[in-house]
Amino acid sequence: MTSLYEAFGVGVDPGRVAPGVDGAEDGPLVSVIMPMFNAATFVEASIRSIQAQGYRHWELLVVDNASTDESPARVVQMAEADGRIQLIRRQVNSGGPAAPRNDGIRGARGRYITFLDADDLWHPDKLQKQVAHMELHSATFMCFGKMVVDSEGVLYAHGRQSELGELVTEGADLFDNLLRYNNFIPLHTVMLRRGESVEGLLFDEDPRLNAVEDFDLWLQIAKRGEKIDFLNEFFSIYRLHAGNLSHGMLKGVRIQLRLAHKWRSELTAGSRLRLMRATIARRIILPLLRRLFSRFLLVVR
Repeated sequence: MTSLYEAFGVGVDPGRVAPGVDGAEDGPLVSVIMPMFNAATFVEASIRSIQAQGYRHWELLVVDNASTDESPARVVQMAEADGRIQLIRRQVNSGGPAAPRNDGIRGARGRYITFLDADDLWHPDKLQKQVAHMELHSATFMCFGKMVVDSEGVLYAHGRQSELGELVTEGADLFDNLLRYNNFIPLHTVMLRRGESVEGLLFDEDPRLNAVEDFDLWLQIAKRGEKIDFLNEFFSIYRLHAGNLSHGMLKGVRIQLRLAHKWRSELTAGSRLRLMRATIARRIILPLLRRLFSRFLLVVR
């Protein structure tokens, strides 16, 4: 069977690449933050996609959010074989991924910080290309790229990722564009520059913002006027499955409304309307189209 990465056009399956792949080891350290909760089905493949990176100077902080399955034991086994992997265990579940991510950020030692959830995958060139870009552009605070979605074996990419990514500008324009077009910055394609303090990198831990805590952070960064660059490259595969936190149309709309309430002082009437239109399109219309498309493909096969 063709692997996800072969279908993705990369030709490398992270599930079959050993940690000893050749690559850079003398560049700046990159800290990879991975929140984890009951991810035994996916976490090993996700970690192997990090080990498959051509850029090797990284540390992986897996922050377990009080899992009750075998996922911590599987991470421990991989950490014993690869000293770059560290498991951090929370004794009480936080109710969402923001707090585990923040634990990882506070413990990170790298010049750059990036994120991968325990059920998603990276392109093998992600770190190498992003580190090169960030080193070349010292004023850039954050960069991101594009993703492919795997919905039960059906791969597709949002057709407007390149167009929306090019809308990234500094300050108010980016803030307004994020509100107009909703969150077009995939978390697992992001790389952040760490300064003397990590306070500007932390997620809001309010569980009512689960699944949009990344969008909230991008809004904060944009509001500060930080420079954000878009790299027109596919960096990750986002796997849709029943356990995804962002799964569920009506729940997604309610969460988006809470985010709008948090930012209400910054929103004009027009911004609120644009945000609601984008929310309905992303949380209701697109998921329905995906389901219909997947079923059609299954019938055709």
